[in-house]
Amino acid sequence: MVNTTIPVLTLVIKSIIDDCVNEYNRDEKVLIRTLSMLCSFNSVEDFCSFIYSKKFNNLVNEDVWVVFELGSYKYHEKTLELTATLEEVVLIDKLETGCFKDGFVRCKSEKVLFDSINSWLSLVLID
Repeated sequence: MVNTTIPVLTLVIKSIIDDCVNEYNRDEKVLIRTLSMLCSFNSVEDFCSFIYSKKFNNLVNEDVWVVFELGSYKYHEKTLELTATLEEVVLIDKLETGCFKDGFVRCKSEKVLFDSINSWLSLVLID
């Protein structure tokens, strides 16, 4: 059966700050290769669940070494920059939509990430 659900979010590696990929095991390297291509998520909940999964957390450490681009599937030009450490996920509004105070938000829990992305989507998905 073909899935006809239109994704809500996309995620891709935008840049690698510190190439520590060689330190990872095979499964983690596969995930890095996958995230180097455009990945899509059917809901904000699915996305947040992935970001707080053990698999994703195995990629991050105390320092930011990779920058992601999080985007609206419907409007590809609507994006946020995302960085993650073991302590937090940071969303940066490089397009200055005014969604986040000071242009960014620090998400120290899955709920804060969920609420922040939904707030941003409600602003950028206005036709």
